[in-house]
Amino acid sequence: MTHQVPEDPGAIVVQWRSAGGLAGEDSGPDLTVRADGAVKVGPRVGGGRALQGRISEAELQELLRFALDQNEFFAFDAEQVARQLEAAAREPGPTSPGEALAVPAGPPYMDAGTTTILIAADGRRHEVGYDGLFAAAREHPENRPLAQLRAIELRLLELAQRIAAGGG
Repeated sequence: MTHQVPEDPGAIVVQWRSAGGLAGEDSGPDLTVRADGAVKVGPRVGGGRALQGRISEAELQELLRFALDQNEFFAFDAEQVARQLEAAAREPGPTSPGEALAVPAGPPYMDAGTTTILIAADGRRHEVGYDGLFAAAREHPENRPLAQLRAIELRLLELAQRIAAGGG
């Protein structure tokens, strides 16, 4: 499937940022991908400076297929995930007499940053902000939407690191 990107070559198609908590101050987006394949990596991932790079149309389409088709980004609803996690927390886990009961760390997760991902394609624009995504996805591996959002974040981090490693 081919995803439609905005006609304006400079339009943002994908943007990712991690800010706050241990991620540090918000220094702007960590990764921005534009409709023409231009990529900007922010200073946090770029070794203290912003770097420019480029991906092909095929790479952009593969990134969109990964995020939109395989990991259902447009369907992610942070409020629905919060309700799912609250319901899971109310379910008692199996215990034996005298056994300690593990209490999950969150949410909210102390010292955790906020992950924000924006994707604009197919005439839609969806932005998701999630506090403590790394910790939440690790603590709740059974929660498919969290795992999918984390997979997208990891794919974006990999792209940013690849561009940064090439010096831009």
